[in-house]
Amino acid sequence: MEWWEAFADFTARWIDPVGIWLGVVSAVPIFGSWYLLIRESRRRAKIFRQIREAPGNRPAILVLDLLPQQDITASVENFRARHGTLKAIPAERIVTLRRHRSLSAQAMDALHRELRDAIGRLSRLGVDRVHLFLSGPLPVAAVAGAHLANSFQVTLYHWQGGTYENWGPLKDLSMFG
Repeated sequence: MEWWEAFADFTARWIDPVGIWLGVVSAVPIFGSWYLLIRESRRRAKIFRQIREAPGNRPAILVLDLLPQQDITASVENFRARHGTLKAIPAERIVTLRRHRSLSAQAMDALHRELRDAIGRLSRLGVDRVHLFLSGPLPVAAVAGAHLANSFQVTLYHWQGGTYENWGPLKDLSMFG
């Protein structure tokens, strides 16, 4: 029975402490992931509750600045500062997609991807209404309309006479109930 005692001694001295340490080390990321998961589910539940209780009260601004020779960010900010509903939108729900080079047919795949990413960012924030400011060629407007058509209530803004003018919804609002 000597070998059994040697094995029991080896297990008690080496394997048990190593097992305990491995358990402790593996528990840290498990509990950390659990904490992050619970926090994210509570945040999403809060957003969904806000949307259910007051639809249309989680607006965002999407700025598509796609002409390289001009920057519309300052004019959008000036317009936003003068309008209470836009002024109240927090900075986290303002997404700007900007290009500093001319668009071409070859760049459309990248533009589609960037636009989907921007819309995904807005969706993750629980946005239900988007105020769209666009500076770019007509094909970009068509692409933006196609991507936004089935996602949010979209209000279009057009640069007219030195300021932005609200051109109304992208779709008839009666479609949204």
